[in-house]
Amino acid sequence: MTIDELLELQRLEKLKPERPYRVKKEVEIENDKRRLRIAPNTASSGTGTNQGRATAATQTVHSNFLGTLLSETIAFPPDNNGAVGPTQVVIAVNGSVKVFPKTGVTVAASTTATGNGSTPFANTFSLDADVFFSSVLAAGSYTSDLHIRYDRLSQRWFIVCIEVNTSQVNNRLLIAVSSGPTITNTSSFTFFQIAHNLIPPAGDNNTFYDYPTLGVDKNSLYLGANLFGAPANGQPFIGCNMYVINKADLMKASPVLTATAFRNSSVAKDVFTPQGVDNDDPNATEGYFIGVSNTVFSRLVLHRITYSGGVPSISADIPLNVSTTSSPRTVPYQGASPTTKRLDALDDRLFAAMIMKNKITGASTLWTTHNMNVSTTGVANNTARANGSRWYEIGNLSTTPTVVQFGTVFDATATNPKNYFIPAIAATGQGHAGIIMHSAGAASYPNVEVAGRYRTDGSGVMQAPSQTTVAAGAYNPPGDAGPVLRWGDYSQVVVDPEDNMTLWGFAQYANDVDSYGVRAVQLKAPAPPQTLSAALPVGANCGSNVALTINGTATAGSNQEFFDPGAGYTNRLSASITSPSAITVNSVTFNSVTQMTAMVNTLGKTPGTYTVRTTNPDGQSATGTFTLTGTTPSVSIAVTSGTNPTCVGSSVTFTATPTNGGTSPTYQWIKNGNNVGTGTTYTDAGTSPGTISCVMTVGTGVCTTAPTASSPTTSLTINTATTAPTNVLVSKTEVCSGTNITLTATCASGTITWYNQATGGIALGTGNNFVQSPTSNTTYFSSCENGACQSSRTASTLVLVATPTPSLTITSNITSGSSIQIANNDITATNKIVSPAKVIYRAGNYILFNTGFEAQSGSVFTTQIQGCN
Repeated sequence: MTIDELLELQRLEKLKPERPYRVKKEVEIENDKRRLRIAPNTASSGTGTNQGRATAATQTVHSNFLGTLLSETIAFPPDNNGAVGPTQVVIAVNGSVKVFPKTGVTVAASTTATGNGSTPFANTFSLDADVFFSSVLAAGSYTSDLHIRYDRLSQRWFIVCIEVNTSQVNNRLLIAVSSGPTITNTSSFTFFQIAHNLIPPAGDNNTFYDYPTLGVDKNSLYLGANLFGAPANGQPFIGCNMYVINKADLMKASPVLTATAFRNSSVAKDVFTPQGVDNDDPNATEGYFIGVSNTVFSRLVLHRITYSGGVPSISADIPLNVSTTSSPRTVPYQGASPTTKRLDALDDRLFAAMIMKNKITGASTLWTTHNMNVSTTGVANNTARANGSRWYEIGNLSTTPTVVQFGTVFDATATNPKNYFIPAIAATGQGHAGIIMHSAGAASYPNVEVAGRYRTDGSGVMQAPSQTTVAAGAYNPPGDAGPVLRWGDYSQVVVDPEDNMTLWGFAQYANDVDSYGVRAVQLKAPAPPQTLSAALPVGANCGSNVALTINGTATAGSNQEFFDPGAGYTNRLSASITSPSAITVNSVTFNSVTQMTAMVNTLGKTPGTYTVRTTNPDGQSATGTFTLTGTTPSVSIAVTSGTNPTCVGSSVTFTATPTNGGTSPTYQWIKNGNNVGTGTTYTDAGTSPGTISCVMTVGTGVCTTAPTASSPTTSLTINTATTAPTNVLVSKTEVCSGTNITLTATCASGTITWYNQATGGIALGTGNNFVQSPTSNTTYFSSCENGACQSSRTASTLVLVATPTPSLTITSNITSGSSIQIANNDITATNKIVSPAKVIYRAGNYILFNTGFEAQSGSVFTTQIQGCN
């Protein structure tokens, strides 16, 4: 059924006459049970202390609110029970199921007045318990003894109770399972019922199933039972049963209730009020029940549930002797009228049990508690004085269980001491523990108190109780005349399933005159260490996955620690870096309670001092700083195409060269203060002069002292164009090799520059009257140049150059080109000069043309009788 459907049923139910008060007569049960007990067994194991009252509780109380009132439950006692899920707190008590929003420890607490007050905290949903279970509740019956758990592993809520039927025999067990982790108007519960005598193997016919207990683990629900005979026989105590219910079958698409009974009548058991044990370890393979011995004091009895093919089987009794125990006394309280009235503390039965894996030590231990009469030194005895709350931590569960430690919370005051009774305890994944208790005395009203211990406290130490309510009204409700008023029957402490750190307790107090209220109390774990020192690896702090080691120092006496619950929890130990800029945290590793490692991506981040925040799963945090060092980026520019200076209209290409620029840096080119281009290169058209620079933005893969770098400025010079030279002359056009000649030319602008080729080549020199000593035929070229601006080249007359010999005989025809032949004495020629050749013969004495010589038409032939000057 959905919540909306249940709310509509409730609306219709309210049209009926108001039901009377319901008072459970549990007092007869404890009296019958006591008659089966023998003298205390003083054998014990483990170490512990009897803890008196001091000044404060370990954990800080955060949220603290009134959840449910007597006027809403109409029941004595309320059977205080509650649980927390991801976002909600549910209080499930006799007559009422209420859903509240859950408040984290780092935001404003959910609170109501701790003294007299009858206004509960605002709820999300409120349902009558009988209406809630109406689909499986027999006509004329009502619900009682509610228990609720939120199962972290399946992300479901489980609520169980018994049916009180008219015959008070063969009553039924009722179970509700949520459809998911959040209870909304449209979410639903699936309901189951089975008569306890029909749970296979059937038995215990015509008995009444009372005081169910509940534990939930990976495999099953574990329910304990106290059985009583028929009313016609005075409802004698018969014994105790244990039931194991397959959890997975309750959540199937077509759910079924698969239950197995381990009955006292078929398997001899020395256990009273067996508590099903909670355990949220996903690797657990065994389930447990635990209770006090049914035959002797000072002994606990465990039963181990193992599985074969999914079928549960139970161990024999596993006895565990403990420090001396006794029955509790009934509790006097301020304002009782008559003064002989008392509050019922039941007996020395255990109140709830849970297994928690300590994530620091790796040990899984069982925690449980009960109440007993104690002396002024906290030792259990049978002389009525005041009740104390005894607690145990039990280890070696899968082999031979032993008491790891135990302690007793009590009031050592000689006169009118407080009683601490009907307690509950739970431990967190950090190894801290918290206990919630009812307190009252002849000089104190009924209140709720909490106490706690740190993982590092001495064995058996529990810090001093802290009162979380301030009752100030006499409690003499007309619905419970007494003389022993029903109170409890139990309380509950659970660990927040999101963080494995925060504790929530649920207990009862006198919220107003002749009224009780059920209180929800949230205990905040210590913060992470508040002094942090963090450091990156020296010389290797730049990378995509660099280890930032964070060491924490706790404030003296604070028990501040780092904590991570491990896989499977929504909230984990975390770190963040946001100042002066965000740095991505890839992952976090818990090393110890004083050290953690954050793998961070520092690439592209500017070196400097950064702030790191570490946050425990419950949201409490601390901050520290670390230094990121890096390299200095720079960029230079140079001309890689063209020249600088350049001639107007001639392009010039500049290229940027980065240093420590990372992968894929970007560039902005600037000319005369204006952005002119991007990319590795910039090409200027050469139309105007100016200053050129480049700004580089650092790329990825590097940590630098600045995100950008600017190059030095380069001046671009643009020269004006020039015209070709005129009057290009050589002083001599025919010379002997090595003879000096003078070159002259005229430039309208620029500098005369001389070359020995028409294009390209290397300049021979500059200036007018430029002297050369050619050794071969040479044409000289001149250009008017202004920096990079070069005019076209103008050619000179060809200078003919020859190397003279004493005498020269020429027989080979000359068919082309210009040349000169020189001899110091004489030349004898028999060759032909063929057009278009141009030839000069020069001799010091004579030139002889023999037969065969011919200067053909079209050729140019000159003879000269002279020396080599």
